[in-house]
Amino acid sequence: MPHRDPTAVAALSATVGATQNRPEPTWRDFIDLTELPTESDRHDVEELGLDAWREARAYGRYRRHRHGRAA
Repeated sequence: MPHRDPTAVAALSATVGATQNRPEPTWRDFIDLTELPTESDRHDVEELGLDAWREARAYGRYRRHRHGRAA
């Protein structure tokens, strides 16, 4: 019968539980309220408004995160 270290088993169980119980981020988690538009973003900001522009940028970051591409 193999020997099992109860400390290692408990640590592994805690690690697995922590990763499984962590909620998935939503696109709203990617909103950056300090983000300011550049001159090239001016038309989009005038058309959408600053809050909607930030939400659109956050959604783009979220999509890149979900699909494994760095933001």
